[in-house]
Amino acid sequence: MKNILANIMKMGRKRRDRSEIIEDILYWSGQYDGILITRLVYKTNLNHKILRPILEEMCRKNILYCSIGEDGRKYYRIKTRGLNYFNRKS
Repeated sequence: MKNILANIMKMGRKRRDRSEIIEDILYWSGQYDGILITRLVYKTNLNHKILRPILEEMCRKNILYCSIGEDGRKYYRIKTRGLNYFNRKS
């Protein structure tokens, strides 16, 4: 019975690979003129622990632009290189 319930709970769940996660981040960062990590957590269905290193890497690779707003919070925006990457993948 326990195995049956576990299998039912897994139905419909699909693990995404890294490129799908990056596409989601690029899509949602392009939808807003600066998006906070909290909103990205909700939109991409990831947690902070997983999302933060990916965002930092994308900023280092000049795919995303990270800026500090007047309120002191970090905002992420898609850069031209990120748009090119997203358009190639789509």
